[in-house]
Amino acid sequence: MSFDDSFEKIKAQQDNKRFEESVELCNKILADHSELLSDIAIVCDKKGFALTSLGKPEEALTYNSIAVAFNPQEGISFVNRAFTLGELGRYNESINDCEEALKLNPNDAKAWNNKGYCLHKLGKSEEGLKDVEKALELDPNDDDSIESKKEILEALEKSG
Repeated sequence: MSFDDSFEKIKAQQDNKRFEESVELCNKILADHSELLSDIAIVCDKKGFALTSLGKPEEALTYNSIAVAFNPQEGISFVNRAFTLGELGRYNESINDCEEALKLNPNDAKAWNNKGYCLHKLGKSEEGLKDVEKALELDPNDDDSIESKKEILEALEKSG
């Protein structure tokens, strides 16, 4: 059955309130094309990261979220969405995504750095510093982590 035929069948099922059949057919299509979903997730992840880096985090968040939804076992998708959420000032959500990434890979330096930086932005600089230092243990030459540590230490000196 072609995609067009499948979509017509799904639409007919939903128009006739046959939602269970519709869900079953959607599940079959998703299972039959899982490799395509993974490829789409990768492209969405890359686009989201690029848009955030261009200063367009609102637009990027949609693509980051698609990447997470289509490929939730890929930690980098959570890290990149965390980066975008941080750029939007949504620090608690960013921390949650970092924690999801760390469940998948406890040695993800980017996740540790993003989490630490967001904790700092929430006024938890000492706790954030520990996470940034963990990131630097894992990747001592990471420019973002080096910059985060510098910023946190400066903030701690001012408040101390």
